[in-house]
Amino acid sequence: MSVLPSPLTGWLVDRYGRTPIAAASGLTLLATGIKSPPPRRLPRLGWNLGLVSGTAMITDAVPLATRAKNQGMADVSIAIAGATGGFSSGLVVSASGYPVLALTGGIRSPSSPRSPPV
Repeated sequence: MSVLPSPLTGWLVDRYGRTPIAAASGLTLLATGIKSPPPRRLPRLGWNLGLVSGTAMITDAVPLATRAKNQGMADVSIAIAGATGGFSSGLVVSASGYPVLALTGGIRSPSSPRSPPV
């Protein structure tokens, strides 16, 4: 179960915008890596914020005629990525520990602040 119900997260995404909530997701997941051991709800909060804001971004980006197909493909991609990530993260945790995994995920997340390309 998520920390925030998805309708509440959806309201936050509508109220404050997709990108700010996606950035909050990245920062929340980064904070998970800084706190050791992480609070159990912090990774779930970051996941929920990222999933709902990302879904809203996909919905906004595609035409109505292909919206269901694109959303379905996104959902399948998320499931495959989750299974792959679960397997590979187990290897990282066993080799280096959870803080290394969480910090790496936070740094590599698309919503983390980055310098513009030169």
